[in-house]
Amino acid sequence: MSSGLWFRELVDWVANDVTGLDWSVDAADPAKTAIFAGHRPEDAPIKCVTFYERGAGQVVPGSPKQQHPVVQVLTRGLDYWVASQLAQDVWGLIHSKVQGVELGGPVVATIESIIAMGAPGSLGSDSKGYHEFSTNYIARYEQAA
Repeated sequence: MSSGLWFRELVDWVANDVTGLDWSVDAADPAKTAIFAGHRPEDAPIKCVTFYERGAGQVVPGSPKQQHPVVQVLTRGLDYWVASQLAQDVWGLIHSKVQGVELGGPVVATIESIIAMGAPGSLGSDSKGYHEFSTNYIARYEQAA
């Protein structure tokens, strides 16, 4: 399986199935938190979440179907407090709570766990003056047969 297929399914799953935030893959709706994968467009809404693949990940010796890639989640908000709360909300939704989730239809992978490598950290302001937070996760998954 290409590394991007499981990642796309993961982001779609978070955007469509994880409850707690009003997600939208349609960035035009300002009442919702826009979600992007791999790249945040220049004209992205102020409040948004972007998922990045940060490496192909470790393959478990003796189990080539098991992989442990790193995923970075970047949150942005109008000010420090909005961005911080959004980062905490995302962290609370996925850190160590995602287990046994089958991605895709047909199933392409089963997520064993997604564990934060630390608490969300401030990156300061971006070039437009909006505040950003980053959290890195290790996603442990097994490819479908």
